Amino acid sequence: MNKEQKVEYLKKFEALITEWFALRNNGRNWEEMHAKIIEMARLWGNVSEILKGLDYKVEIEITDSNRGKNIKPQIGDLFHNGIFSSTHTGDQYTHMSTLYSYVLGAIEKVNTGVIVRENVLPNLNLVISILNTFPDVVSRLKYRRKGKTPLEIADEYDVQDILYVMLKGAFSTLQYEDPTPKDGLTSARADFVIGDLNTYIETKYISEKGKEKDIQDECMLDIQKYGTQDNCYKIVFFIYDPHKCVDNQFSFKTALERNRSIEGKEIEVITLIIN
Repeated sequence: MNKEQKVEYLKKFEALITEWFALRNNGRNWEEMHAKIIEMARLWGNVSEILKGLDYKVEIEITDSNRGKNIKPQIGDLFHNGIFSSTHTGDQYTHMSTLYSYVLGAIEKVNTGVIVRENVLPNLNLVISILNTFPDVVSRLKYRRKGKTPLEIADEYDVQDILYVMLKGAFSTLQYEDPTPKDGLTSARADFVIGDLNTYIETKYISEKGKEKDIQDECMLDIQKYGTQDNCYKIVFFIYDPHKCVDNQFSFKTALERNRSIEGKEIEVITLIIN
């Protein structure tokens, strides 16, 4: 789909939403309003792919009063579940307003030449793939051209800054040092949270031999700390070990990645040890 086709689909969809709002504001003609939604449905397949390519989040949590606290919420489609199948007019209006702002923004992005990443949706495999390129990035920063000052990694904060730059382009919902909800008077601070993936990322830096056991103990505590949060179903430990202090990576990972349930919720743990 070229630029002109994308803009055409988006503008048709924008016009239908505008007409839907006009009908709603002028007497609530439900049959005509529903007819506009039917027309939107015919365009939604193409429009949703354009929005996804521009990193708009077109998934929503489906409300279910019978869902227990520790059961992962069901994810639905912004248009199909939030508008087309919705029986609550207030929710329908809210989702339509969100979609309208997305479409307007998307038209602007396409017209100004923003690169659309076709068929690449944020997922955990993409997170791991990006994180595994860390050594290449570090090498490039250490050996810069034309006498530029090289970047040396001295601590965990340096690692975090590089990871943020690496991940933000692919994950628009990435939050840096996002505090988890408070428990009493304190809050646990995760290094990174990707909300739409229910994923926490924790960085560790092993500076010298003998520190690896302390890092492993910290990870164990982090699992318990973050695993109690409602939006945490996956924890990725990114452990930078430039001096290869971890002698047995398999044993180190196995201790962290064993199956575990916290407050009745299954937590997936992934450990990356990068040299």
